[in-house]
Amino acid sequence: MTDKKGRTFRLGVYAGFFLALTSLGIAVHETMTITHLLIEGKRADAVIVDIDSGYKRGRKAVLQFTTEADETVTARSLFQMHLIRNHRGDEVTVLYDPADPKVATIDLGIWTWQEPAILYFGFVFLTALSLAMLSLRSKMVTSSRRKAQEDGTEQISQQTSGV
Repeated sequence: MTDKKGRTFRLGVYAGFFLALTSLGIAVHETMTITHLLIEGKRADAVIVDIDSGYKRGRKAVLQFTTEADETVTARSLFQMHLIRNHRGDEVTVLYDPADPKVATIDLGIWTWQEPAILYFGFVFLTALSLAMLSLRSKMVTSSRRKAQEDGTEQISQQTSGV
């Protein structure tokens, strides 16, 4: 395998592992946030007052609700809407942090975990892909060395036989 191909291969493997670890880090952070909201947070009835279409067509709901302290809060949901798409004017249940009510998300039951689940899946997929690339590279290097040895042996035998 040429040196340039080897460097490109290594770069692909490193990039795969970097993306996998980044995905894992974000998934762990989101898991901790959701867990905190489920344990320490409060629920309230909310209305979606807007849909914020941000970076890369990501859609987050802008929620308006009243806290237990009778404070009206308008907050952008922490997580994007992936599988379940709500619309402006929909009434939903929100999970919020009483210490900081702007930290809120739509309570979708088990579907609240959709974003961390997608990220954990991404971590597993990218790790498996990077390991497969390492295995493939190892096989390619072994194969090219074996072929080089066979070619070298063939040349030596030709030289000694006088052909």
